[in-house]
Amino acid sequence: MRLFEAAFGSGLGARLQLGILPAGRRDGFLFGEFIGSCLLEVPPGCELSSLLTGIHYQTLGEVTEEPNLTLTDRGKVVWEEAIAQLTQGWTETFREVVK
Repeated sequence: MRLFEAAFGSGLGARLQLGILPAGRRDGFLFGEFIGSCLLEVPPGCELSSLLTGIHYQTLGEVTEEPNLTLTDRGKVVWEEAIAQLTQGWTETFREVVK
């Protein structure tokens, strides 16, 4: 959800690598909100190990110019959707709640 919100606000997209997540249910990692966790976007080439010394982090993917969210597993695309399409579904839900 946070990844969608960042993409929605920026007009950019993202490619996320599922293969690096621990074994088990991936939906918990994709939709759960974990205390003490954050989603951090950094410029290409940024040396995170020097900035986050002593802090556990994991690189999940990359920002893309194409306004899509793409999930890959071992190099294979397993899901992809345009930000515009996701935005439409997201806003329709809010409209239904308000009615």
